[in-house]
Amino acid sequence: MAYKHAARREKLEIAKIETSITGKIRTKVNFPGLVGKELLTITEASALLNITHVTLRRWIKESRIISSKIGKKHLIRREYLDALIQ
Repeated sequence: MAYKHAARREKLEIAKIETSITGKIRTKVNFPGLVGKELLTITEASALLNITHVTLRRWIKESRIISSKIGKKHLIRREYLDALIQ
């Protein structure tokens, strides 16, 4: 239990330092890197749509969004998301 608390404190300190230096909060998704990508992962697509990954997975299960599953990874075409937004 103490290991988890120490690891969390360390991550928070690193985030504080990065935020104070760059003035930006680091996220899992590199938004400028998404510009030319044709296939997106669940994390990238949910960040782009500003929804949770749970909602996106539910939409995939309900066939509201079409995805291709390769192994355990879902890949979603950018054109499907663009059509959903418009």
